[in-house]
Amino acid sequence: MATETTAEVSETGPMYADRRNNTVLAERFGQTVRALGLDIVPGDPATPAGSSDIGNLSQLLPVIHPYVQIAERGTPGLSEAMREAAATAYAHDRTEIAATGLARVVLDLLTEPGFLSAVRAEFAAAEAVFNSPHLVVKNEPGLPPVLHYSVDAPAVGVTLARSRMPALTDPRRVRLCRLIARESMTTLDLAARLTMTAPQVSRHLRALRDLGLVRTERSGRFVLYRLDLAAVERLGQDVVTGLQH
Repeated sequence: MATETTAEVSETGPMYADRRNNTVLAERFGQTVRALGLDIVPGDPATPAGSSDIGNLSQLLPVIHPYVQIAERGTPGLSEAMREAAATAYAHDRTEIAATGLARVVLDLLTEPGFLSAVRAEFAAAEAVFNSPHLVVKNEPGLPPVLHYSVDAPAVGVTLARSRMPALTDPRRVRLCRLIARESMTTLDLAARLTMTAPQVSRHLRALRDLGLVRTERSGRFVLYRLDLAAVERLGQDVVTGLQH
């Protein structure tokens, strides 16, 4: 170059990691798109095809990598035949169903605490297996050595535990919690009982839900809110446990 500048490029670790498919998410997606009229079969765990960068992401959070057929089997990817198939109404319809299925799975994650817990549990279990035997040393030629080890951490960290306590000091929020501690209620029901506007109630509920103190469940087109009594009962213990780690 004119300035005689040089650059040295090196990798700090393996470029692509193996993809870990979350079967709980995959099964829900399969059920959802089948109900919408799209036949889909489980993938083969032994051959996790897909874009390689999704593997890196799957080491950090639960993912799925579904495929929807839009052309005849055996059609090469990145080919003219695949390009032509992608422009058909058939491909558009199937892609629309797949996108709808993904959106509904996301909605289920937001409204079904049990489903979300199952997804997280499988990811945590896979992470433990991935780290087995809990101490792994990687020393690949040309790369810095890496030490992998699992850390035993409390389910609720001290930061979250401390954030939960002041969240329950607001008088209006305490009144709201008293109501949903007894029964599940909608935003409109709470607004009427508390003489507050629906947006005001929604802001309080969102704050409590973000802190893991409120659970939601869907009843038809309504979302019901209920105080997570177990989380509230553990407040003191969570702080103590968090301080010890």
